Amino acid sequence: MLINVDLHGTLIDGSHDQWLQEKIQEGRPTEDHSSIWDDYSRMVFETRNSLTLNHRLFKLLYNLKEQGHAIRLWTNANYTLKRDIKHIINTYSSLFDSYVFCAGKKKNQRVEGLVIDNESVNLQCGEQSILVPTFNKM
Repeated sequence: MLINVDLHGTLIDGSHDQWLQEKIQEGRPTEDHSSIWDDYSRMVFETRNSLTLNHRLFKLLYNLKEQGHAIRLWTNANYTLKRDIKHIINTYSSLFDSYVFCAGKKKNQRVEGLVIDNESVNLQCGEQSILVPTFNKM
């Protein structure tokens, strides 16, 4: 089975999502050409070494991979953040068979297999789904 797993708030703490939601609530526009995305990219780069990883979920995914399942990182982030995201997940990057960067449009996609996400709006995108609580720094 293909397992599509979210990054922000699921595999790593939700501070990036929290930052973005705060900016949206402040009235920052989110269109593709908006400067919020440049600011977001800069923030991701600057905080990439201070994020908390969900080691329990990573270990579970490794067990599933050993059982023959394919693991896909399925994120709302832009492709331009791929290098920083690989840096964030560092030693776990070999877990993933593929990466999909949805640039904020994940809820509109349909994917094969299982979806693991902390946002219920994204659960209808897969054939099966698991809602996990948002993972925050401890």
